Amino acid sequence: MKLFAIIASFASAQTISKCFECYGATVADCVASGVEVDCQANQGSCQLEERRRGGAIESVSMRCKQKRACKNNMKQNSYGQCTTALTDANGAELSSVCRQCFPTADPNDGKDWLESLEAAARPVSDWTTDMF
Repeated sequence: MKLFAIIASFASAQTISKCFECYGATVADCVASGVEVDCQANQGSCQLEERRRGGAIESVSMRCKQKRACKNNMKQNSYGQCTTALTDANGAELSSVCRQCFPTADPNDGKDWLESLEAAARPVSDWTTDMF
């Protein structure tokens, strides 16, 4: 009986990680359809992903993600996958995929950052900043 009480108190002392989860063609769609969700125990971050083509947003998503996987995805921002360039040397529209990771302690951290995307593309340096 004492063992059960110890396990129960340990389980209740653990913090549940939360994330604002959404998917949309625009930031407004994503924010409007989004909900706060409980992340699984192994998901210690919220990943925000923005896809643009020729500078225009094509899709935005935010969801729970394993912290290590999120950070690995975020490393791609520095290798040219995340760009503010609109076209290449031949005038073809460039695609861009930018990812950012947020702690799961306050789901509004990521949501606030997400809502600021609509105005203009953030510089790549913002996408490479460690938020943890």
